[in-house]
Amino acid sequence: MNGQNPPDRVIAVLEEIRAALAERPLAERSTPFTLPELAERWRCDTKTVERLCTGGAVKSFKPGRTRLVRPSDVAKYERAQTGGIE
Repeated sequence: MNGQNPPDRVIAVLEEIRAALAERPLAERSTPFTLPELAERWRCDTKTVERLCTGGAVKSFKPGRTRLVRPSDVAKYERAQTGGIE
């Protein structure tokens, strides 16, 4: 893990998410996000997003084989990660 212990890596990922959010505000969007789209948005690995979803940190659903996340659930998670700061 790049020489970091797991808690340090989690903190680093959260800092990366905050930086990405500052640059990419959530636009009005009606279609759900795919995990690769969120990974790009949050600048992390798709597996990280998958773990957040399967662990319950990010609400998601699977209408088939693809896991999706509603824009409103993305907004809730992002607000929680930034402490409500827009």
